[in-house]
Amino acid sequence: MDDNLTEFMNKHFSLDREGMDDKVMSLSEAVQRFIRPEMMIHLAFPAYHRANALVREIIRQYWGKKPEFTFMCVGFGVQNYAPPLFYGGLLRKAVSTFFGDAYPTPGPNPIFVEAFQKGEVEFEHWSILTYSSSLLAGAMGIGFMPTNSVIGSTMAEDNKDSFQVIDDPFHAGVRRGIVKAVNPDVSLIHGLAADRQGNTIIAPPYCENIYGAYASKNGAMVTVERLVSTEFIRMYSHMVKIPGHAVRSVSVVPFGAHPLGVSSAGIPEIQVYGDDYDFLMDARKACRDKKKLDQWLEKWVLGCSDQDEYLRRLGGAKVRQLKGKASPDAWRYDSEAFAKVDKKSDYNPSEMMTIAMARCLIKKILDNKYSTILAGIGQANLAAWVANYQLKELHNYPLNLIAEVGMYGYAPRPGDPFVFNHGNVPSAKLLTDSFQTLGMMVGGEMNTCIGALGSGMVDKEGNMNSTVVTPNILISGSGGGNDTASSAQEVIASLTHSRERVVDRVPYVTCPGTRVKTVVTTLGVFEKLGDDRELTLTQLLPSVENSSVEAKVKEIKEKTGWDLKVHPDVQFMAQPTMEELVMIRLFDPHGYFIGR
Repeated sequence: MDDNLTEFMNKHFSLDREGMDDKVMSLSEAVQRFIRPEMMIHLAFPAYHRANALVREIIRQYWGKKPEFTFMCVGFGVQNYAPPLFYGGLLRKAVSTFFGDAYPTPGPNPIFVEAFQKGEVEFEHWSILTYSSSLLAGAMGIGFMPTNSVIGSTMAEDNKDSFQVIDDPFHAGVRRGIVKAVNPDVSLIHGLAADRQGNTIIAPPYCENIYGAYASKNGAMVTVERLVSTEFIRMYSHMVKIPGHAVRSVSVVPFGAHPLGVSSAGIPEIQVYGDDYDFLMDARKACRDKKKLDQWLEKWVLGCSDQDEYLRRLGGAKVRQLKGKASPDAWRYDSEAFAKVDKKSDYNPSEMMTIAMARCLIKKILDNKYSTILAGIGQANLAAWVANYQLKELHNYPLNLIAEVGMYGYAPRPGDPFVFNHGNVPSAKLLTDSFQTLGMMVGGEMNTCIGALGSGMVDKEGNMNSTVVTPNILISGSGGGNDTASSAQEVIASLTHSRERVVDRVPYVTCPGTRVKTVVTTLGVFEKLGDDRELTLTQLLPSVENSSVEAKVKEIKEKTGWDLKVHPDVQFMAQPTMEELVMIRLFDPHGYFIGR
């Protein structure tokens, strides 16, 4: 080839040079340059982790300054350093689908509860699908997005400025919800790797996906585990979810998602790590004592100058442990947990409720030929897991479990009852996002899904409340519960039975009861019979302490907030089998959900 032609081709057709449009900077510089008071800040959940190091830096720089931020995030909790944002007075408003602690069991966080009761922060509640759809609409610049979720809930009433129900212009007599587009000022994102231009690799599952980066007026501030070459980016371009032009800054922060873990989905060059459950538990305990919370904040946030110091305080042994925990087979070696599995036949009410729910799920699935099940956190997901394995083993039935963050066909591993644990990710047949799981699999044209959900309260028509107890007690929120209850073929709900929780009418409708056909409590099974909108007691749950049918019915009526209908042939459900007990105890060897 002619030398001049070669020179011409090299000059005009070579690939991008490294370092063009260099956006790499420290966390400190990134926050100083791009975060301002009164901003709406989107803490993204485009993968199984969040930009926690970036949140800590914002807290450090704005502590004591009352910046009046609006923060939006799929879920606020200790897992993303949210309590200090409320405790330190950094927020004017918080927008989310869940305000509370998720691990080991879902429940209220005292810091959020106090901020809610005092009116110090404005709380805005959504479901995962409507929350994510508002960002998608913002990213596409189309003003709003249609949805089947939230209709008929208290969220629809409280968010009238951002949610409306309209006539479907193409289907006579059909009503649709529409959620208003959201355009934050900036989006905070943690990825696996990026080059200097900001092209960012993110591993699935994708949850809300990356639409916040496109919706934000100033794009994304990105932290990554590793800085890589543009050549590396091209090699894994199928996993590049955020292009450089949508990125304002890139900060290299190994373990930047801690205490959450990071999975690589097949990129061997990236070192991954698991969730730090001990850290989450300590943080959760600290939120229940302000003196301890101050000490915790000083150690991990305010008195910790950068990520290097953070990792030194975490310790080499802990870092190595978390890296080992990321192995797909790590669950096999948790001998300490499995040694705690009780093989005795006695059982507690929570175990019986979980087994009863699993049995109800199996019957419903076989009778109605459901192909998928979406399970929420807690006893509901344990029941779904038991049902899944028993359907395969006893009936050769091809059921697929769905997790709202974007997992389909996963096979839950023993030893960890948390539905979103990293050990379940490698077992999935499909890793996707919440739009596909909640919008298309749970809802959508090919919907053959049954939902299994836990609830804080339930009423006689199956309406569920997991958000607020009047007048001003914050529980947590919807998560994907409303999306499931709005679209699945039917829903089975579970909760501990008491007169305060099984009520005539819930004070806040998180999930309308239209599709809630069955409720399982620690005392009995309640079903909607025929066209009756009201629940009827159809089965009694046995207990180790024997009682008569009459005595059990009387107890249930006394602990139910309405004049309960009782099926004339109501009887006790069969005692749990040893196989059922061992299975749920293997899933939850520490007894976080089942209380052993």
